[in-house]
Amino acid sequence: MNERTLFRAEATAAIENSVSTTLLDRRLNKGSGLLPLFLFVAALCAGAMFVQVSIGVSAKGVVRAKDGTLPILADQGGVLTQIISERDPIQVRAGTQIASIRNLDLVALRRGPKIEFSKAELAQRRQRLEARLADISTDYTARTAQIARMDTSLTQMSEKVTALLPVYRDEIARHERQLVDREGLLSKGIVPKEEVELTRNRLVERKLQLNEAEIRIADFDRQRRELALQRTQLDGEYKKTLLDVQNSLSDVNVTIQAETDLETSELTMPLNGTLIPRGFSIGQVVRTGDVLFDAAAPGSELYLFEADLPASQIGGLKDGLSAKIGVAAYPFYEYGFIEGRVKLLSEVPNQSIEFSKNLPVDPLFRIVIEPTPSSINSFRVRKNLIPGMPVDIHIKKESVAFWQLLFAPLYKLSARIDL
Repeated sequence: MNERTLFRAEATAAIENSVSTTLLDRRLNKGSGLLPLFLFVAALCAGAMFVQVSIGVSAKGVVRAKDGTLPILADQGGVLTQIISERDPIQVRAGTQIASIRNLDLVALRRGPKIEFSKAELAQRRQRLEARLADISTDYTARTAQIARMDTSLTQMSEKVTALLPVYRDEIARHERQLVDREGLLSKGIVPKEEVELTRNRLVERKLQLNEAEIRIADFDRQRRELALQRTQLDGEYKKTLLDVQNSLSDVNVTIQAETDLETSELTMPLNGTLIPRGFSIGQVVRTGDVLFDAAAPGSELYLFEADLPASQIGGLKDGLSAKIGVAAYPFYEYGFIEGRVKLLSEVPNQSIEFSKNLPVDPLFRIVIEPTPSSINSFRVRKNLIPGMPVDIHIKKESVAFWQLLFAPLYKLSARIDL
């Protein structure tokens, strides 16, 4: 009985040992089967870290006419009291008032009460001064021309008289020799006394002519010196009078400008065509030279796309990057995108308010996209583009590794910790 019980116990232990060994082998085999899968997933994740990812930049922009656009500038600083359109492009006829600017220069305002003349009187005074200025120039030109003619005439007469001096001297020498010869013949009784007196008279006459010629030459020189002195005095009087009149004219112009600065400056459309606002609004302060509008002439056929990007988005942007442009008026899922490339990225930030009524505080950088001819021509077959239309610009940057994007927050955190 004991042997049978022992046999059963040994058999049971053998069976349990066999079952445990089998289960353990299965668990070990199962674990060794998951290892390749784990290694495969790890290799896949490691490879994904080096996958090149391209993240683009999107911005709101507008259509610009490449050729034929005319910028309309603010001719003075101040506050916009009237504007024909703040954002939407409109068709405007030439001569239409499109904006008005009220001057707020405190210096000009302080000068205002000191103005003594009305605009009409100031304009008349300026006309008189301008006429006086023209008369002074005309009189100076006429008098200098007269002096030049007199000097030329005196020079010519002096040259003619000077040319006679050698003749007179030769005649005097010849008559002196004749007189000596005649006096010798007279002492011998060969020639009469009258002939000697005649020769002597001729000699005296030639000497008188020579003396008179020398006096005339000296007189011509004196007159020319007097003319030169008159010319010098005339130049001095002309410069002084001209300076006085110019100063008076400058004072009148300053007074007129001081009065004009206190008034509202009105801007008008220079041509028939499309007026493209730059985003300025009524009540906003503008500076002299700010571009308020762009005037597009009719028939502008070449287009560009412009947008302003904040400084935080211009990293990695450069000329030649590809871009896609979606015109807001034509849904992209129906009409598609316009293909283009970055043509220009400004290096100097501006304070543009192209797409906002509020003046931004962060610097913006202007980016210009030039469409490819085939893409723009294909798009225009179906729809027309008007300068000033809003567009959505998507620029594709150069590819970067996925791990750089994944660890970017850690870089920022480490930079803050280092600080």
